[in-house]
Amino acid sequence: MNKKVTKIVCITILFTVIFQVLIAMTMEIKVLAASDDTITEIYTKEDFFNFIDEANKSYESYMNKTIKLMNDIDLETSIENPCKTVNPALGFYGDFDGQNHTIYNLYLEKPLFEQANRNIRNLNIENARNPIKRNGRKSI
Repeated sequence: MNKKVTKIVCITILFTVIFQVLIAMTMEIKVLAASDDTITEIYTKEDFFNFIDEANKSYESYMNKTIKLMNDIDLETSIENPCKTVNPALGFYGDFDGQNHTIYNLYLEKPLFEQANRNIRNLNIENARNPIKRNGRKSI
């Protein structure tokens, strides 16, 4: 009788441990999925223009999300925007992390992040044309 009780206890403990591991794995997967939804990575100028277009289509596209610039981007020759004018990201209400990368040859008629109410950091811009000045300072 004692051996049966020991087996039942061992099997119960084993199933409990397996169940807890499965729950922990499920929770970790949910956390990873949630964090992936809040970050958008920009690798190319096509990604950059898609980001601008999506931000202007819907204010909710990038609400409380983080955009990460993953590479330097040169906008000098662009089939998508041959005059090189970049529209402002009016619907962008998130964080933009340039990760110390550079956007080259940016032509603006209005500030790029005119409506941004969050953080724009670690972003370098070189050879910008017609930079907008506000209060005597260049504005992106």
